Amino acid sequence: MTDRLRHPTLLVALLALGPALASAGAQAAPSAAPPLAPLPPGCSVAELRGSRTAAEWHARAANVEGLCAGLPSLRDGALAPADLEARIWRFAMGCEAVVLRRTAGQWSAFRVRDERTPTGRGHVVRALPADSVASTWAALQRAGVETLVDDAGRVPPDAAMFDGLSVVVEVRRGTRYRVAAFPFVDGHPGRVTEPALALWDIAARLIPATTR
Repeated sequence: MTDRLRHPTLLVALLALGPALASAGAQAAPSAAPPLAPLPPGCSVAELRGSRTAAEWHARAANVEGLCAGLPSLRDGALAPADLEARIWRFAMGCEAVVLRRTAGQWSAFRVRDERTPTGRGHVVRALPADSVASTWAALQRAGVETLVDDAGRVPPDAAMFDGLSVVVEVRRGTRYRVAAFPFVDGHPGRVTEPALALWDIAARLIPATTR
């Protein structure tokens, strides 16, 4: 399967947006990395400002990470009436997603992962075997991928531990879109509920064991 390096991660985008952090008189090191490629529209920390809850912050972060990876916004886009796409995001020290897509009746899947690359950190997109995508989607439906309710409105953004384990689920069918975010909140066990973790475990079965 071919690996495709896409745009830098949101972490790299934050660094790119903060040149004032460097001292004014600093000189570039002889072995400095080449300049970052231009960031696509929406791949910016500015998209996270104004989040009222930790769940909203993570939902926005999933949208931004997708844009940084070169994916179209699932939140703002639309699909043909019979098409669907699901993105199951896992946020820990970095982020990754398993994407299931049905287009004109044909299933496909791929993995988006924040990885270290020769030029720093970036999103690597890998195609996944398509033979069990339909059955994986059926298992996700049985586990509540389109019905699970998040903690929106309960936990303020500054209560979340952004280096903890969080799960975000995006699903679009035609013009209908839903997102549910389950951020890790220190001192609030159960916020990342077992059903949300189960969704990630189901989606991750598509990832070959040798590359998990």
